[in-house]
Amino acid sequence: MQGMEEGSMSRAGRKPEKIAERKFVKLVENKYRGQAIKLQTAGPYGTTGRNDRLVLVPGPVIVLMEFKREGEEPTNIQKFRHKQFRRMGVPVHVAFSCEEAEWYLQAAIQAQAVPVRQRKVRRK
Repeated sequence: MQGMEEGSMSRAGRKPEKIAERKFVKLVENKYRGQAIKLQTAGPYGTTGRNDRLVLVPGPVIVLMEFKREGEEPTNIQKFRHKQFRRMGVPVHVAFSCEEAEWYLQAAIQAQAVPVRQRKVRRK
């Protein structure tokens, strides 16, 4: 932008996904009595491409949540990891706001409330 010096942009302008992520963590803790655990992605114990948060709420409900800026997509390694987790039956969602992340969490909670019909195994 004209007239705006480099480095003068607010933190909110640079990292809106971090603000949404922090707000979501507080929401999970206070409203749902759960935890939104930050996954380590750097350092000797990190794995590249992991989701931002492992969300655990009573039920039990487990969801992996990735926060992105509006219009931004997960990297190729993140897409690969998402596919791996989904194959294991773990819901993975990419959210652009706290409200969207809560919507995905609500959907997961509702899905948990619906009993899954078990198929009987046929024996020969």
